Amino acid sequence: MRSSILPDRIIDFFDRYHERLLLASLLLFVVLIPYQWIFPPVTAGIVAFWLIFLLHSKVLTKWRKTFSDPWSWVWIGYYVWIIFGVSYSPNPHEGWLDVTLKITLLLWPLGFTGEGREIMSRMRLPILRGFLLSLALSDILLLILASADALRTGDHGLFFYHHLARWEMIPMHYMALYNSFGALVAWGLWMRDRSDWKWIYLIAGVISLMMVGLLSVRIQFLALPFSLLTVTLLHFRKRGRALMGLASVLAILLVGIMILPGPQRRIKETFDEFASINGMVNNKQTNHRVFIWRYGAEIISENPLLGVGTGGAEIHLREKFKDCKAKFWNGTENYTLDQFPYNFHNVFMQAWGTNGLPAFLILLGVFLFGMVTAFRHRDAFLLGFLLLSGVSFMTESMLERQAGVLFFGFFLSFLLFSTKKEETSNKE
Repeated sequence: MRSSILPDRIIDFFDRYHERLLLASLLLFVVLIPYQWIFPPVTAGIVAFWLIFLLHSKVLTKWRKTFSDPWSWVWIGYYVWIIFGVSYSPNPHEGWLDVTLKITLLLWPLGFTGEGREIMSRMRLPILRGFLLSLALSDILLLILASADALRTGDHGLFFYHHLARWEMIPMHYMALYNSFGALVAWGLWMRDRSDWKWIYLIAGVISLMMVGLLSVRIQFLALPFSLLTVTLLHFRKRGRALMGLASVLAILLVGIMILPGPQRRIKETFDEFASINGMVNNKQTNHRVFIWRYGAEIISENPLLGVGTGGAEIHLREKFKDCKAKFWNGTENYTLDQFPYNFHNVFMQAWGTNGLPAFLILLGVFLFGMVTAFRHRDAFLLGFLLLSGVSFMTESMLERQAGVLFFGFFLSFLLFSTKKEETSNKE
């Protein structure tokens, strides 16, 4: 019996080409993630996916699968809790914007659980390839734009930091995370795939490594080697060849950090920040995160159960910052923390401080469940993604912007629901 009022020929079309259409919609989404231009909008992939999901003769069966899966209810609970947080927020307008922003954290789990693991597992390779190739093209375009401007102005600093991350919706911290994941995907596919794609993986991986160095987001200098090493040790039984290849990968990254002026400057800034934790050194203080975390911890201790409400973190932090007399150096002048809007610069603290202990526990539980699943299935891509995200989340509130929510919300659920026992990992 049909579950739709649409004409049979339309439903038959979507039934017959269901999997191909789903794949096309997901490819549209991941291909646009490394750009996120106003047009074409990256959300077009989400709309297309749900249209295909709904225009199916067995849509009611899919909904039953969705609501019978605990993973769906985890995210339903998390999202409802975020909505509840607006009711006691000091800034309801910002709270509703945050509710809108985080909708994709809910939409992808609901859709993937309804479609099921069998279909999603067949899509893993083309989706990872599509993301990797699109990311490489995005990187090449960014390098071309930087080259053109550098030739015109003579300013080689345009190849580093935020100057290189030209796409308006993807700041450098997010672009660096994308490229760390791109390098990890290229490494995993290069080690496993025996097809003619191997040289494409190698080229794309080298481009991603180069971009990680040029963007010089320091947490990625830790996150990427840590995730690559962990994945290699856990997922390749014959580790000799894998470790030799990994050593070459890390050597490329290290050489880039050592010889490029941008990364060199960032490493020096890191030492300056450690030296100035307890006070100013050389008339400057750059470690603003230490102060943000200190005041953020006070907010959490004052509101441990419910938090300050969805959208209320910035207001509470700015009030705390009024008591902070420390002056910081931004490279050109001194400033104080209360002069600018700040979030917690830590995803887990942000969740706890904003929406309380339940939000923190759900987010932590999601990571732990994903890790257990990755270990159980020896899934290098899922494990690597979680490690990269987890480390990156320690220094940035990356779920407070579209670039973070779209990337994390999609790949977390997609990798989780496309995972299966990795037989090839036992042979490497």
